[in-house]
Amino acid sequence: MKYRWIVSSSEDKVSLLFFIKKRIKFSNRKTKNLIEKGICKINDKVECFSSSKLKVGDLVSIEKNWEEYIEEIKNNPVVLYEDSFFIFVNKPCNFLSEDLIKKDFKSCLLVNRLDKETSGILILAKTVDTKNRMIQIFLKKKIKKTYLAIVDRRIKNNKGKIECFLKKNENIKGKIIFNPSVNSKKYSLTYYEVIKRYDKYSFIKCFPVTGKTHQIRVHMLKIGHPILGDYKYNQKFFYPYYVSKLMLHSRKIEFIHPFLKKKIKVVSLIPDYFKEFI
Repeated sequence: MKYRWIVSSSEDKVSLLFFIKKRIKFSNRKTKNLIEKGICKINDKVECFSSSKLKVGDLVSIEKNWEEYIEEIKNNPVVLYEDSFFIFVNKPCNFLSEDLIKKDFKSCLLVNRLDKETSGILILAKTVDTKNRMIQIFLKKKIKKTYLAIVDRRIKNNKGKIECFLKKNENIKGKIIFNPSVNSKKYSLTYYEVIKRYDKYSFIKCFPVTGKTHQIRVHMLKIGHPILGDYKYNQKFFYPYYVSKLMLHSRKIEFIHPFLKKKIKVVSLIPDYFKEFI
């Protein structure tokens, strides 16, 4: 059973944030957080933008267990590898990369970033020189990145290549998203490989060659297999159940250490919520 309300004439054109906040009596931040998790629906369609305007007669609903998703579980990041130059940590989902620096590793510099919703490996440098050396490795594509993802539907091909140009779109209800576009110069390339197919979803590995924002999320949507839990890019899934977290995880990074001149392979922990699917 869900919490369901009909928008009245006095609430015409109010934001979804205002509408939900009025009913659950939470702060703006917590209400916005709930909406962004994809727990809210307007006329049975998932809506994750809190600024969306409602109209008279709209049916607004939230899942019955919505309170479970209001408070973020701030798991402590786990150190996966450390030497005199780097620290590699396992970032929990729903945790900003920048916040990890501010809270737990104040003397370090962030080399790469993951989306807030994505879990997995973050690289921290102990000096500016170390950070610059690592950035060059990324720019020269001398690093291999492996992600795990749970995507909608059964993927037909065992392996595949996805490439397109991505363009930033800042006009989607105040949120920044990226779309394939022939008018952009930001080329993106991802390879994928199916690990296992299930009835209504597939478990895959992704190998992003370029490192554009939201690249894997856009690429999987492009071929008709959006990542489960990605309500920012997709509102209707073939998989029939609500997924509370983005099913994308940075699993492994391999590269030649710029100072020690040896191969480094860092492997992260698979989140428990992934194990429920595999």
